[in-house]
Amino acid sequence: MINSDFRRLELIEKFSQTNGYFPTHKQMLALFGVRSKNATHKWTERMILEGILRKDGSRLYLVDNRLRNAVVEAIEAISKKEVQISANASRILNDFIKC
Repeated sequence: MINSDFRRLELIEKFSQTNGYFPTHKQMLALFGVRSKNATHKWTERMILEGILRKDGSRLYLVDNRLRNAVVEAIEAISKKEVQISANASRILNDFIKC
């Protein structure tokens, strides 16, 4: 994940808290400052693959913050070629995998 991804997630969280729902791809165009819905689709699909977003039918949701933070920490550790993640992140990921 790159810094712009974190910024976009912050924008989505703020939008969701303010409006009570996840932004549509059209609304993400304005939030992200991009012109193409294809860009928002590609970004959301990548976030789904990374476990940051969850898709239920046609609706998108942010994954639980604790799980999302653990996934982000694991992704960052992998990208830095670190061998370990924190014990807390490891426990949260293991609990999720067991579900």
